[in-house]
Formats: sequence, structure tokens, C-alpha cells
Amino acid sequence: MNIDNIFVNILAHDELNVDNTNILDFCEKLPNNDSGRQVSNEGGYQSNIFDMSTTESLLELHKKITEQVNWLHDYMGFKTSLKKTVDQCWVNINPPGTHNSMHTHSGGVFTGIYYVKVPENSGNLQMITPIAPFDFVMKGEYIDVPNQFNNSNILVQPKEKHLYIFPCWIAHQVQTNLSNETRISIAFDIDIS
Repeated sequence: MNIDNIFVNILAHDELNVDNTNILDFCEKLPNNDSGRQVSNEGGYQSNIFDMSTTESLLELHKKITEQVNWLHDYMGFKTSLKKTVDQCWVNINPPGTHNSMHTHSGGVFTGIYYVKVPENSGNLQMITPIAPFDFVMKGEYIDVPNQFNNSNILVQPKEKHLYIFPCWIAHQVQTNLSNETRISIAFDIDIS
């Protein structure tokens, strides 16, 4: 029997060759100048939205993310005339015992997360299928070997200096930081117009 993937979602990921020391320093100092906001963070800190493309400490990171976004744009077969924008950027700082609750993004077409600091056991990125009736039909007791066709719940163990990009409609959360150190990430949306 032939099998074709239909209505496929993606998770694009890659390690970025950037000076992570400057990025980490920027993130750790940000709470001193920005009181932050409460959105998906349960404990911890989430900065207000800022523009990565005009933030001196993040220019190299912005350039590398833009390169990856351009590659993804071509891979997805989007029109070359469309403009891609990395915007709505914010920093997440999660000390031990904190997490980011389940949510989706509405500010673009794709969502991206760059992991600045990822101690061991500091929480997986958990993604849930956008197919509403999935769990009613594909019941857990039916599954012997979970795979991309029968699993509604994907866990990704983030890696430091890695970028992850996925469709903005994918519900996701970052699990509780069970380490003794702080997890730090930079999240953003990618708009296409």
C-alpha cells in the first residue's frame, strides 16, 4: 500500500553559529530595564515585545534567524514576492519550578524559539496536534508504537543555541524547569505579507 502524508505540519530546527555569550548577557540584564508582562509564563519572567532587528546585542542572531526564515520560505514554496518579517520578539526567563503554559500565537504565520540557555532537565517543548478530534479517534489504548501518524503530543528536548520554527497555530508549552538553573529563550513571530 502507498502512503502519502496529507495536511502536514512542520517543525524546522537547526543550531545557529552565533556568539551566545552576548545574547545571554543581554537576556540576563533585560529584567533590570523592562518590568515584563504576564502572558504564558507561570512564574519566571517574560519581557515586553521588542524589535530584534534594532537591538544591538541581537543583530547577529536576527541575521541568522532571517537566513533560516528565507530558507524555510523557499522550502514551503511561498511566492518570492512576499516579504518575510521576524517581529514580536520577547525573552522568557524560567528559573527552577516555572514554566510556560499551553498557548498559540496570533501574530504571524510561524512561531520561532531560540534557546539561549538550556540546563539539563529544564523542561521540554511540548506541542499538541491542531486536529481537534484527534484524541477522540486515535485513543491512547490503540497505540503500541507512537509515531507522527498516531501521536497527538510531541515532546522536543530543546538544545542550547538551537532555533525551532513551527506554524503559529500549533498549541505549545514549555514544561516545568526541574533543574537548579535558569532556562532562557527568545521567542518571536514570523509574518509573511
